Amino acid sequence: MTTSLQTERLILKLATVEDIPEIHTLHSFPEVDRYNTLGIPDTLEDTATIMQPLLDANHSKEKYTFIVLDKTSNQFIGLAGMTPGKANIDPPRYGIKLCLKNGGKVMLANYLRH
Repeated sequence: MTTSLQTERLILKLATVEDIPEIHTLHSFPEVDRYNTLGIPDTLEDTATIMQPLLDANHSKEKYTFIVLDKTSNQFIGLAGMTPGKANIDPPRYGIKLCLKNGGKVMLANYLRH
């Protein structure tokens, strides 16, 4: 899989260890904690521990975790997770989870696409 995807307004880039500080900030929003069973991480190290299996999975072709950047400013605005569906389903389907900062607010969404 390519390491980034682009739309007219966004860049989705596979998350790496270097993105942990921004991810930690995002996970610290109460709106994110409301839907996250792990709770608000206390430290960057806690976030790194939580994220490491997801970062490792980026190379497994089973699921992907992207950071979402504003294309104009290159500013971090959230996370997107994608899980490809089963190969025997036609048309192919995949699940998407989004967590985006929007002017100090956080939007959460789950999608199933084909």
